Amino acid sequence: MEKRTRYMAVGLTVVITLGLLINISFAYAIPLTIKNIYLPLVLNNYPPAPILLPNGDFEQGPIIWDEFSTHGYELITKDLSITPYDGQWAAWLGGVFDEVSYIEQQVTVPNNLHYLSYWHEIYSSDTCGNDFERVLVNSNEVFTYDLCDPNDTDGWVQVAIDLSAYANQSVMIQIRSECNGSLNSNLFIDHVRLQYSSHTMSQPANNLISIDGSSLRMESQNR
Repeated sequence: MEKRTRYMAVGLTVVITLGLLINISFAYAIPLTIKNIYLPLVLNNYPPAPILLPNGDFEQGPIIWDEFSTHGYELITKDLSITPYDGQWAAWLGGVFDEVSYIEQQVTVPNNLHYLSYWHEIYSSDTCGNDFERVLVNSNEVFTYDLCDPNDTDGWVQVAIDLSAYANQSVMIQIRSECNGSLNSNLFIDHVRLQYSSHTMSQPANNLISIDGSSLRMESQNR
């Protein structure tokens, strides 16, 4: 019978068969020092970042946008009765009786950024069903909202409108207000952009703007 001798070593067992061969079998896992680890590549599918329309924050002044006011007012202005959403400029629509006012520009709507978004601020003394905020795309109405006392925003509120029907097209986007001959309404617009989804944000309460309604000439025909 063959004579065998067993030796124990840290991390492994050595079995020696005298006169024949040497067998080494691992009884325990040997600690390894790993210098490089290769893991599967994981890509986060982040949505594309929003993009401002050209001069979408109006900080370049009254350029790029075309403006119209029944009474000839400059709509993109720093002469405001409110604080802009950001910067120093915003668009002020309405604010006078029998007034149609709008801003518009030609825009290509990307397939992956087909939501038109902007911030609006509304102050009105009218009842609902008389004065209106509208958005037109190629003269087609895609959004309408009553400018009336119950819809006063008391600060900036974000709007998002689905323009997927116009994706990959060059279109004329118009934001407008229509005010009748009594009880005034004011519509302020800022930060117009294209974004990935309909998600909107609420402005933090500490950023809401306190307005003296009289400064908006709510009952006056003079802007």
